Amino acid sequence: NNNNNNNNNNNNNNTNNNNNNSISGNNKRMKKCYGFISQCCAEGPIKYTDILRTMSYRRKLEVEIKNTCEVIMKLLQTHVVPHTTSAEGRIFCLKVQADATTYLTIISNDLSEFEKNKEKAKHMYTQAIYSADVELQPTHPLRLSLCLSYADFYEEVEKSTTEANKLIKNTCNSVLAEMGTQGERV
Repeated sequence: NNNNNNNNNNNNNNTNNNNNNSISGNNKRMKKCYGFISQCCAEGPIKYTDILRTMSYRRKLEVEIKNTCEVIMKLLQTHVVPHTTSAEGRIFCLKVQADATTYLTIISNDLSEFEKNKEKAKHMYTQAIYSADVELQPTHPLRLSLCLSYADFYEEVEKSTTEANKLIKNTCNSVLAEMGTQGERV
């Protein structure tokens, strides 16, 4: 019985740990799952019942992603952004808003909604990148994370590997230049 109680406690702890995942992490998992489902639908012959089940699950994921992104955006706009005074805080808020808008873009079924969200996300990423270039060191983790998110946007939404690679290359060059000047200061 003690072993069963310990196992139940461990299972409860694991459940609690799973429920405490970050919203961003959950969105990334949903996005990958959504992409996988979309890819499966595009490949070879599939049974009609599998298609119906997949489409049903896909709609559920779309609703969950949309609701989560809307909650994030609302919380940021009403509670966080008005009280953010630091450059790092502003840049972080722009990045999270751009990420959420990117998720909305990826799941858009309507072309006008897709284009609207794409432009909105691109504008936020551009603002965040500009601010990060001016106000954060090239090696700052937020600046690096922002660069990766924006490159992912270019790859996933814009379908522009060239722009994604260019952004990553410029970021790496900035980091290497910064590391070189830090070495000279030592």
